[in-house]
Amino acid sequence: MKTYVKRWIGVNLLLAGWILTTGFPVTALAAAPEGVAAVVGDTQIADAELAFEVSQLKGRAMQSGQPIPDGQTALLREEALENMIARELLYQEALRKGVDVPQAALDEQMNKLQARFGDEASFRSALEGMGTSKESLSRKMRQGLAIQQLVETVIAADVMVTPEEIKKFYDENPKFFEKPERVKASHILIKVEPDADEAEQDAAKEKLRGIEKKLQQGESFATLAKENSEGPSAVRGGDLGFFQRGQMVKPFEDAAFALETGEVSDIVQTRFGYHLIEVTDKEPAGTVGLEEARPDIEKHLKQKKTGDAVRARVEQLREETDVQTYP
Repeated sequence: MKTYVKRWIGVNLLLAGWILTTGFPVTALAAAPEGVAAVVGDTQIADAELAFEVSQLKGRAMQSGQPIPDGQTALLREEALENMIARELLYQEALRKGVDVPQAALDEQMNKLQARFGDEASFRSALEGMGTSKESLSRKMRQGLAIQQLVETVIAADVMVTPEEIKKFYDENPKFFEKPERVKASHILIKVEPDADEAEQDAAKEKLRGIEKKLQQGESFATLAKENSEGPSAVRGGDLGFFQRGQMVKPFEDAAFALETGEVSDIVQTRFGYHLIEVTDKEPAGTVGLEEARPDIEKHLKQKKTGDAVRARVEQLREETDVQTYP
């Protein structure tokens, strides 16, 4: 449950992937108000909130397999503080622009989170264990939703991507548009544990041989899969959809890619048990054309340009706003 809340906080506070760190030096003043890490305009950023932000950054670094060395803690604190200042600047801008976060939308988000903990007491206890509170989280949620609206309705509204930019990106990044060979297959699985004895294995293979005979007599693979397969795809007639190399266990993959469309494999053993595989379609390797790729390229470029515009707006707001930081 804690992981879910941390993930929600991370996504919302980083504004769906826009990195807000601006590179401004953090210049500390000599006289620091007690318990305050920074003041942005008239808003204080508390030491406790900064500590929570640092813990979130450390947690994400641990999850990515790149823990923060002890000697980098000061730099991490600086990064966390700059992120918080950037978000506060954008939040204040959102308020000036009249961006409204309906209380109902905020309550809905909070209720969804709280419901995962069963009751409010358990929710508050979990947040306390993470070094935050429901009230602090509520403000962060309001801040995140307001900034998201500001970005989507104000900043991104002025971001344009031209056909020439799309074509240039397509031409300069050919590897992004390579299309691997894919097959579409269905299977019938009879489960057998890896440590099953010989009798269990023989029984599974015998059942599949009986199904093979029915296939040879013209019965539908999909119907037989629905009736006999012990895998989750049984409800779809065994349909696994399209997949490329590396997405299935090796014996299954080798058998599927060796078949022609419409062919059914011999019995294939994997760690899940025994399978019959039918290939229903194949797509050769190739290249995604510009027209097919255009929507994705436009979306990617718009996100990138929006991120650049957000950072530029933060820099401008930083110059226009009285920002004080403390050690």
